[in-house]
Amino acid sequence: METSLRLTAFLRDLESRAGDFFLNIHTHGSLYFDRSGARRDYSDYETNSHFVIRAAIRAAGITEHDIIYELGSGKGRALAHFARMKLRKVVGIELSEELCLISRANMEKLRGAKTAVEVRNEDVIGADLSDATVFYMFNPFGPETMRLFLDKTYFSKAGTKIIYLNPRCRSVFAEFPRLKLIKSGKYPIGPEIDYYEFR
Repeated sequence: METSLRLTAFLRDLESRAGDFFLNIHTHGSLYFDRSGARRDYSDYETNSHFVIRAAIRAAGITEHDIIYELGSGKGRALAHFARMKLRKVVGIELSEELCLISRANMEKLRGAKTAVEVRNEDVIGADLSDATVFYMFNPFGPETMRLFLDKTYFSKAGTKIIYLNPRCRSVFAEFPRLKLIKSGKYPIGPEIDYYEFR
């Protein structure tokens, strides 16, 4: 069992580093930051495998007409995969200034970019999200902030999507009747993924 866990960890690490190398970015690893002055339920920086991110994006049915907002965009791994698609707009919202600087540097050197990325150092609750057609997030915050976010975006245009990886706040989503759970899925090496749509 222990050997199997070590092998799995090794393969995940290898996939993470190889994916970064291919894209010419550096998003590997975790980062824990001081929450002084910030909402206490914001998450630290962690990332998914490149495979899981690509699969989550493919399953969402995103088109070149979409405007993507990633909430808690970290070092920009998911932003990089969106940027390699032809889209109307890609925006990352990130509370940590340090992570924003890293993300912007990654976007500048990203290999194969087709859409420019804007990285904003903002609290999601105060950010202008009004033109989004797709929200992407990997467990960026807890129920308090999730409720504020969903309340803020509740009157989004019908058809607006939310791709939610590691959906720990499902019970909060259930409080908002306009949000329809379209499907859920899980890949062997990644978290559960919920796909919602505003009706």
